[in-house]
Amino acid sequence: MKIKNIYIKNSNVSFGGLFNVVSKDFIINESCLKENKISNESEIYHYQKNNLDIVAEFIKSDEIIVRKDFIVNNSDKTIILSKISSRFAFYGNNYSVYTQRNSWQNENVGSWQKLNTSIVAENFGSRSCAGATPFVSIKDDLSSRVITFNVLPNCRWKIQAKVVPIEDLLFATVVEIGFNDEGLTLELKPGEKLYLPQIYITDGTNSVDFDAYKMQRKWLLDNEKKSLPIIYNSWLYNFDGISFDALYNQAVQCSKLGVEYFVVDAGWFGKELKWRESVGDWEENDDGALCGRLKELSDAVHSLKIKFGLWMEPQRANVNSKAYKENPNFYFDVDEQDKLLDFANAEAREYIFNKTCELIEKYNLDFMKFDYNATACYDARNSAFVKYYEGQRDFFENLRQKYPNLYVSFCASGGQHLDLETFKSCESYWFTDNQGPIDGLRIYKDYVKRVPSFAIEKWLVTGICKNVPIYTQLVPKDAVVYCNNATWTDVTKVTDDYAFEFLKGGPIGFSCDLVSLPNDYKLKLKKFISKYKKERNFFKNAMVKLLVDDENITVLQYFDNNYTKNYIQIFTKKILQDNIIIYPVVSPSKRYKLHEEKVLGVDIMNNGIMCSGITQNDCVVVELNS
Repeated sequence: MKIKNIYIKNSNVSFGGLFNVVSKDFIINESCLKENKISNESEIYHYQKNNLDIVAEFIKSDEIIVRKDFIVNNSDKTIILSKISSRFAFYGNNYSVYTQRNSWQNENVGSWQKLNTSIVAENFGSRSCAGATPFVSIKDDLSSRVITFNVLPNCRWKIQAKVVPIEDLLFATVVEIGFNDEGLTLELKPGEKLYLPQIYITDGTNSVDFDAYKMQRKWLLDNEKKSLPIIYNSWLYNFDGISFDALYNQAVQCSKLGVEYFVVDAGWFGKELKWRESVGDWEENDDGALCGRLKELSDAVHSLKIKFGLWMEPQRANVNSKAYKENPNFYFDVDEQDKLLDFANAEAREYIFNKTCELIEKYNLDFMKFDYNATACYDARNSAFVKYYEGQRDFFENLRQKYPNLYVSFCASGGQHLDLETFKSCESYWFTDNQGPIDGLRIYKDYVKRVPSFAIEKWLVTGICKNVPIYTQLVPKDAVVYCNNATWTDVTKVTDDYAFEFLKGGPIGFSCDLVSLPNDYKLKLKKFISKYKKERNFFKNAMVKLLVDDENITVLQYFDNNYTKNYIQIFTKKILQDNIIIYPVVSPSKRYKLHEEKVLGVDIMNNGIMCSGITQNDCVVVELNS
């Protein structure tokens, strides 16, 4: 991709240049370009106006371009900015735009729209993915060229694609990515430096998964993560209905199956049964739940050779909590009940950091799951939460530096805070509260369009349904069913292969009553866990392609850097066929073992692979190893 092809060099049009930066005194456009430096590795463009310096740096690689922009106030007075965004511009108006809507249990709902006037995607406040995801793809409908922008948000962000006139009958298409300008009056003080959201840019013709493997490969090269663990979490076992004996019995079963982390979710803290009113205090419940035996449980779990973890939510406090009543200046309003910790306030940040460290050391924690269940829509500083985001990053970075062996998992009412920038602060994400295998697969396959697969932590949530009449059986029998939403109010039935294969790709978890499962199912689980431990290093370093994205058939291909090892999953829902031909992408010159034969890669790509024995709600696996 050539940088010059993604912006218009014309000082006579309002959208000329690489930025849309506006103050009350001036506007940055192409006429403000001072200099640019071009090398094999990067291109740097320096704009200047009234001692405000704005720099765009494009870092080039074979498959991806990373854009890093910043602004420096080199004047002797404060400059107030009302628009701050990076700009991309293309000639013509024959484009379609892909965006993703995002909400609780319905993450990453994406679609293409024909761009006629303007399309906007934006998050609604302090959580980076509340309302929409920071991801947009634009397709030239005449050539099928697809350019994808994966945004690393450091503020409340906004993406806008629009058709604008150049002159007479000529039009251009402009994409602007940056600070949400709703009520924006950001003060940039003398000498202050401001970073815009970083952007990963890919170019290709794939409108199914946008060649997301290019982003994944770049991420693997730039970031090192811990191994993919096997986790048990108490939440969907019985929500907050926990006791010492019940959890210890689950931990004993975990030790038999090979689980590596045991995590107590919400409900361990608070007063009596009203723990929701104590959110923000993070003090053990002595009257209910574990009745003051949390440290005893930690010791007992560790004695089983399993690491121990807790859930907490550093961002939020209830209005009735002691934390809020004692330090109301540390928080700002969300609604009548919820308050958010002001991470832009250094004193508030130090307070929650010390409280978190106290928990880690008191309970000998190896794992922390950090949730984030409320969004503030408006920043009282009118700065699009940029200082809040910065303080939040500092909190997690300091925590990871102090406890380098601590495994950090994120959640935000599911996936309302799951983006590439946030992923730098944790090891994995609980990607949705909807952990059903069918809905979960839909959500997951749309995640891998914009985040690496090894970031996504999936759980098995299962139980026994008694006396189910089955058409082929003479008498009713017990059946293993799977929770198909966030609350156990909906269940579904899939094959064991479907359920187990769904878990693969990243860290895997269990959140159910393991003790009550049938012995033959427990044996299957144990074998699956043992096998995944042998496979997980491959998945940790694998990229993934979405080969088929259909309502009833989803095909995922995991592969290593050289297409030496390929692991292909064919998931089915409602189908009217018993076979399918798939067309994986492999190395044309390599020979692969397929059905006990050696087949040249180019023949596999041209002729495909016939997969038989396809049934409903099932998963078939094809492995291609050279």
